[in-house]
Amino acid sequence: MVIATEYTDIPAGGAPMRMFVAAPKAPGKYPGIVCYSDIFQLTGSMLRSVARLAGYGFVAVAPEIYHRVEPPGSAIPFDDAVRNRRMEDAAKTPVAHFDEDRRSALDYLA
Repeated sequence: MVIATEYTDIPAGGAPMRMFVAAPKAPGKYPGIVCYSDIFQLTGSMLRSVARLAGYGFVAVAPEIYHRVEPPGSAIPFDDAVRNRRMEDAAKTPVAHFDEDRRSALDYLA
């Protein structure tokens, strides 16, 4: 299936949340999936997974999970120094923020 991809910023918890969006190009209604990344955010492997789901007929979105503490577009390489920073980001992010972000992503899909 031919797909289209884009980045979009949506409001979430008082801060814009960047999401990678992949969807079939053909007109129609498709089921949606919210994909959460690991601590490295929207790396190449995550983007490929989201695009693959779109190829199967889903609208798939992947939000940047640390948008409250990191600048937009901050996918990072897989190394120890940055891993430690992302673990600190995870510790700074309460579960309630992830819940707000999930709700915003689901509202976007609706």
